[in-house]
Amino acid sequence: MRGKSKKIIAIPDLHFPFIDSDALKEVYKAIKSEKPDIIVQLGDLYDQYCFSRFDRDLNVIAPKEEIQAAKAMSKIFWTKIRKASDADLYQLCGNHDIRFAKKILNKLPELSYEIAELRGKYYNFEGVKTFYDDREFLEIDNIIFVHGWLGGNKKHMKHFGKSVVRAHSHSAELYLNQSYNTEYNLHFEMQCGCLINESAVPFNYTSSTMTKWKHAFGIIENGFPRLVIL
Repeated sequence: MRGKSKKIIAIPDLHFPFIDSDALKEVYKAIKSEKPDIIVQLGDLYDQYCFSRFDRDLNVIAPKEEIQAAKAMSKIFWTKIRKASDADLYQLCGNHDIRFAKKILNKLPELSYEIAELRGKYYNFEGVKTFYDDREFLEIDNIIFVHGWLGGNKKHMKHFGKSVVRAHSHSAELYLNQSYNTEYNLHFEMQCGCLINESAVPFNYTSSTMTKWKHAFGIIENGFPRLVIL
């Protein structure tokens, strides 16, 4: 870490290869114009639709094709960012990112020793610090960056007792929480939206769920959050 951070860009769920290219281009533009000190991708880098435990149509894309496409797009994503910025780079893990690992462990728990090697193969990128567990988090200047696993608003903020920047919900929301102990504290929880192609088959959820989804990303500058709605 290069001392106290001044500006952080938080990039939400990408779900490669089911990405909205236009939304992602806006993030690249923001990286160039905002000149952040730190960039964090908040997890669900891959979708891994073919490895979902839910009903899925395997005619959409073959597992090998999906993983290879997601890997290639992820490499391009981080390469573009690395060329555009000298920021410190972090890759978190999301619940979708562990789908293939869970599938392997459910069928062949004897291969658990192979999981670390597989994760390294698909989630290691030059110049990027990667976290491999979907509940692992990054703390910067007393702010927690995490993919998210608790349902409901403000639950991660209450869980950590600190300000939280997260993804997972695909919604773009900012919540404040005041607490009075020995001193006045103001914490926030920012949900950073998503950058997915909502018309892609893997996202054919209920309409009431999808209406809450927003293309967005987060900026934190000197400890203050800002949601950028695309």
